[in-house]
Amino acid sequence: MRSKSAILSTVTSILLQVLNIISALIIPRMIIAAYGSDVNGVISSITQFLGYVSLLQAGVGAAFRASLYKPLSDGDKNRLSEIVKAGSNFFKNISYISVAYIVVLMVIYPFFSKNDFSPYYTASLIFVIGISTFSQYFFGFANINLLIADQRIYLYDLVQMGSVLLNILFSYILINAGCSIQFVKLTTSLVFTLRPVLLKIYCDKHYGLIKNCRPESSALSGRRDSMSFSIADYIHNNTDIFILTAFSAFKDISVYSVYSIVNSGLRAFISVFTNIFQSGFGNMIAKKEIKTLEKTMDAYVTISHLICAAVFSTTITFIIPFVECYTKGVNDVNYIRPLFAFLIINAEFLYCLYLPYQSLVLANANFKEAKNGAYIEAVINIILSLILIKPFGLVGIAMGTFCAMLYRNIDYIIFVSRNIIHIPIKKSVIRYVVTLGNYILCIFLSYQLFNNIESRLIHIVLFAGINFILNISVSLIVNYICYRDNMKFIFHRLHIKLG
Repeated sequence: MRSKSAILSTVTSILLQVLNIISALIIPRMIIAAYGSDVNGVISSITQFLGYVSLLQAGVGAAFRASLYKPLSDGDKNRLSEIVKAGSNFFKNISYISVAYIVVLMVIYPFFSKNDFSPYYTASLIFVIGISTFSQYFFGFANINLLIADQRIYLYDLVQMGSVLLNILFSYILINAGCSIQFVKLTTSLVFTLRPVLLKIYCDKHYGLIKNCRPESSALSGRRDSMSFSIADYIHNNTDIFILTAFSAFKDISVYSVYSIVNSGLRAFISVFTNIFQSGFGNMIAKKEIKTLEKTMDAYVTISHLICAAVFSTTITFIIPFVECYTKGVNDVNYIRPLFAFLIINAEFLYCLYLPYQSLVLANANFKEAKNGAYIEAVINIILSLILIKPFGLVGIAMGTFCAMLYRNIDYIIFVSRNIIHIPIKKSVIRYVVTLGNYILCIFLSYQLFNNIESRLIHIVLFAGINFILNISVSLIVNYICYRDNMKFIFHRLHIKLG
């Protein structure tokens, strides 16, 4: 059952991420063309600032999911209802606080940021974008975490796909009709409000949750320790925009957001495997299947590093031609930043390499033991970014992120080996050396074959697809030579489940 759910979730998650990438490419490009880079920059900045509300639930998601594995495994409906009730109450309280935060942001943000927009213009954007933030917390987060823990994330993905398609459709119609950006974003917020409502209806019916039960607040007891992971992840994803808002112009934020579209898509694609394996790990730990856990973890790291090497080597090769094509005709700011692109993509490459280790730590609820590493990562990211932004601009921001990700990889290798399952540090170091060698080989071959392509979308898509097939083939060969047993295990499992 675990494998079938994992395969179904993998398929739907990949489809969703492809659709998300398409949406993230289409909508900002339409906004830049219709309203300018400044408007695109202010929307990206506001979205990030509204995301700071998630710090109020830092650690809750991981602790909440960890408490759900056992009642789901045992079929204990009463215990499950009590835990879900506690989570729902907590997230609803955050939704109420988010209303106050949105009001405060509407007053303060127009004067904090460096922009030429009127206070009314930015305040109205904050309000309409904030609607979906409120609805997610009021209706959705407890049910999303329940589906992830039960390895039914594919249901959330299907609902999400419908919302994304509607958002693309309505945005296209309204932007081309000449509507204000406020009306476009209001429609987007209302579309995304449908997701949590539908998920709540499904979860109440499918799990037969007892509505009048006593909430089990102890289910969130691991929140403070797991908070460090959420804070570190949040800083990785959001600190750059915050610093740029305070010390740079919205045009630079627009440049950053264009490259971030690519990085976010890659991160989401690689993270498809994280949520699936994390819930599987949690199930194995609950049933004390340690040998199975060790074998699965070894295979997971192998396949994850293999995919990362192929995906990011392709991205490094095609990122500049893509940005040239994507921003063609936009002349209000220079979007072509090769050094920034190189650093920020490699920072994301390092981030994705440690996801297998992070998912195991979260599934095993080692929040307290591993929190120091998460905090150190966050501090490195913030301090270096603040120091380097003035002399180096966007490149300085990328350097700070890169150094933080490098530290965190080392920290996870050591922590997992010493605290969860015995993976010799030497073995992990060798694995990283193999992955780096694989990555460099793919980049070298890619630049030899695809270095001088035209900046036309059809050419970029076609040659990037060919390049990815080449890189994944090289990665499979390298990993089969170096990790033959793991690759045979992976192929065998896929053959059984798909064949």
